[in-house]
Amino acid sequence: MGTVGAKKIALVASFPPPYFGGMQSHAAEFFRHFYAKGLCKAFIVSKGGSLQEARKVQGFLNSGLVDELRQGSASDSSAIAGKIRENSLQSGIIFFNSPHWMRCFESLKSEFPSIRVFLRSGGNDLLQAGFIQDGASLKSRQEEVARTINRHVDALIVNSQYSKARFEKMGIAPEKMKVIMGGVDCTRFRPGTGLEKSAARKMMGVPQEDILILSAVRFVPFKSVGTTIKAVETANDMLGGKISFVLAGNGPLEAKIRAKAEKTGLDGKLVLANTIPFQRMQVAYWTADIYLQSPIEHSEQVRGGAYVHTETMGRSFCEAAASGIPSVSTAVGGVPEIIDDGRTGFLADQMDVAGLGAKIVAAAEGLKNGAAGMLARAKAELQFSWDKVFWEYERLFFRGG
Repeated sequence: MGTVGAKKIALVASFPPPYFGGMQSHAAEFFRHFYAKGLCKAFIVSKGGSLQEARKVQGFLNSGLVDELRQGSASDSSAIAGKIRENSLQSGIIFFNSPHWMRCFESLKSEFPSIRVFLRSGGNDLLQAGFIQDGASLKSRQEEVARTINRHVDALIVNSQYSKARFEKMGIAPEKMKVIMGGVDCTRFRPGTGLEKSAARKMMGVPQEDILILSAVRFVPFKSVGTTIKAVETANDMLGGKISFVLAGNGPLEAKIRAKAEKTGLDGKLVLANTIPFQRMQVAYWTADIYLQSPIEHSEQVRGGAYVHTETMGRSFCEAAASGIPSVSTAVGGVPEIIDDGRTGFLADQMDVAGLGAKIVAAAEGLKNGAAGMLARAKAELQFSWDKVFWEYERLFFRGG
């Protein structure tokens, strides 16, 4: 796509480095893509975290364009306005990787009428509306979110049709929204060779002959990790004890998850690992035959109300697909848009332990011909790769669609 003479871009991200996880990875990859094309003039992040550590892992962040805003700037547009003037972006594109600075949008649009404001949502952030300070109730804050986007945002990028439908119910105009799914480096996340898989299993201490299931998640309520553990136990019984299970992650429910893990009937076949470092995640996928999660629709209590928190896309499913691994999950949120049931993976109803166990068995039986893994890889290359994602962004930014 031609971008000669295209408007320059400032990326604004609320997540400080190091960059791992969905929103963080998206910000870093966005910068890498548009910086390489000479289109990104500034990458502005909240002060905090360790930019120095992130630069050791992702060298492209050493660019002098990466800058940190002072803390507390989310409600003060002057800091971002200063960066706009400093980088001569008065008629440029300001891309916000999260709604953290939403309270600045009206002021920025007023001061710089020619800028174009684009916002990306991870799916649950707009629903909780925690960045809107005024309004005692959740409903009133959501209404303020919808008004701000409808009036001051040129386009809202959402990660699934599921998220789009939820935002329409909030009052966000459908014509404001563009669905762009995915985001995975299909060069780094790729099917492992036989030697790579063997070495990865040896390093993990997992039997070479077992069917290995991987689950890398945050230990939070909507991930329903307890259901995941029970489903693996069920499948292991059905398959005669041939499963090994690597469960990696941490989070507020870690103590409860560890207690559950200690009481399983997996007889030493469960490896409970800490969060896998960003730079080693692709190796973890090489160990696995099947990727597993069992998210639910969880009623999350927040200030002034409650909303349903669930998996609106699932970047780990994209990574598994790129690695040539079928996924098993529950059919909630945006997951059915990522996993094609019976083709690239298998879906069960939420909280259905027996159903998930049966789907794991079905995935295990499908490993004999490898069709699901090959189809998953093909879908990742076609729909989820960063090249595909940012081609869609370029079309939106520079051709209006």
